[in-house]
Amino acid sequence: MPRAVMALSSRYPQLLCILMRFFTEAPQVGAVGIAPVMLNDARTSVLFINLKPRRGLRGTGESPLSRADAPCPARQRGLSSGEPRGEGLARSVRQLGRRDVARPACAMLSVPTLWTVFVINFLALGLIWGYVIRSYPSFEAARFWTGSAFTAAAGAALAMLRVVLPDTLVPLLFAGTALILAICLASMGIQKFFDRPVSWRNTVLTTGLGFAGLSFFIFVHDSVPARMTVFTVAQALPMLLSLKLLLTPHEGRVNPGARLAGVVTIIILGILAVRLFGAVTGMGGSFSYMHFSPVQSVVILVLVFLSMSLNFGFLLMAMDRLRNEVADLALLDDLTGVGNRRYLLQRLTEECARSERSGQPFALLVIDLDSFKSINDTYGHAAGDACLQHFTLMAQTRLRPGDMLARTGGDEFCIVLPSSTLREGAMIARRVLEVCRADAEQCTGNDIPIAVSIGVAQWSCEMGAFPDRLIAAADHALYDAKKAGRNGFATYDPAPALAPEAATSGMADMALRKRAYSVFERSMPSDLIRGWLPVRVKKTRQTRGRPCYSGKSPGLEI
Repeated sequence: MPRAVMALSSRYPQLLCILMRFFTEAPQVGAVGIAPVMLNDARTSVLFINLKPRRGLRGTGESPLSRADAPCPARQRGLSSGEPRGEGLARSVRQLGRRDVARPACAMLSVPTLWTVFVINFLALGLIWGYVIRSYPSFEAARFWTGSAFTAAAGAALAMLRVVLPDTLVPLLFAGTALILAICLASMGIQKFFDRPVSWRNTVLTTGLGFAGLSFFIFVHDSVPARMTVFTVAQALPMLLSLKLLLTPHEGRVNPGARLAGVVTIIILGILAVRLFGAVTGMGGSFSYMHFSPVQSVVILVLVFLSMSLNFGFLLMAMDRLRNEVADLALLDDLTGVGNRRYLLQRLTEECARSERSGQPFALLVIDLDSFKSINDTYGHAAGDACLQHFTLMAQTRLRPGDMLARTGGDEFCIVLPSSTLREGAMIARRVLEVCRADAEQCTGNDIPIAVSIGVAQWSCEMGAFPDRLIAAADHALYDAKKAGRNGFATYDPAPALAPEAATSGMADMALRKRAYSVFERSMPSDLIRGWLPVRVKKTRQTRGRPCYSGKSPGLEI
């Protein structure tokens, strides 16, 4: 010990005693005395502080500030009969320092601290989900996840009352029931997210049985392993039912957030199983909500982290759903609800690539409403919009599963028929015409009859992976259907390549080529206009319900 400290100890022992009283814990204030030690062959008195409780003092009339030695045994003061008093005092101070440093580490994992972390975590998650509900009211799954987070926070807060009310297990009963309900609400949110029916009956049944089981093993037959069994089974059952939905591919893909939530759910189930095994067999030590063991503290911290990861997976699921909805809005027509031009080009590109690999053809129908401009001029644009919506509904009733209807702009529509031949495309075109004619015959008063013209084309190997060539062929067939008298359809048959002299002779062929190019240029963007396709036109006209073939036109390169 330094000489200055020893000198201060001998002159002002009261001052050091007061300082030690403030810098040590209050319950540990103890006796203070002066101990003689030898320093440089000179007898010197130093201050000795015994950090044992004051009730350990023996004898009467002895004061902590007296110069008498502390009455506790030498081993309590850190002194032994075989070592100098100065060295024993220093060792006692070092041991005290180690105890003071170790005490905060134990306090960090105390029961109130862990339950407080649990409450704050779920309150934060509940606030996040509440903001999601406010921003996206149509996202109904977020309502269940919000309720789950706040219910879990309430359950953890109830569990903290066990520390305040150590003589009753009622707080644990309601806390366990609240945590079971929170798991059930989270499972309902998963079912709602994947458009599965949500059953409140199962939630009430699971929560009620859990409450009944915990009540029985608290008030009737007090058994910690039995309570842990009921609590674990009631929590694991909803998670097991939701695990299949999280890991099953939907629409050909697994949601990344659902995959994360599924993995976290599996880990949570594993931890619950291990905790139940330890509680039943007693291998993990005694289980208590009053005094957590180090293992229990680690389990609580891991469960808090996993709960955050689970809700983060839910957030990723929500983000993926909202992103898909935005993508769908970008590919749908606002007025009719069917695909727009962008979606049509995307679908045609996929079908061309598939047909090029497999060699299986598909068909395309291009539809135009006859005299639509006169409808807008006579009845107004609102009536024209109503006609477009009505035609969309009629056409969809005549399509097969897998067929795709899209509005390309104005009064023009397209129908993609996967794995269909030209004959099947003509059959679909005839069915669309029939439903429009039947509707027109029933029009009375101010009803507006709808008539359409349709062009039908089939993909061929010469078209390759270029959907614009197929669109050009179907659009040219539409032009011929209108030229033949409207309210009908025309089809294309692929023709062999023309002879060189036929391709270069005659101004009539050049005029027809310019006509086809101008029609296609008006209907498609310039960056989609590519090569042309040699075809031969076979025009079909419907007159009073009977087919009338006008014959074949000469071969035409377009």
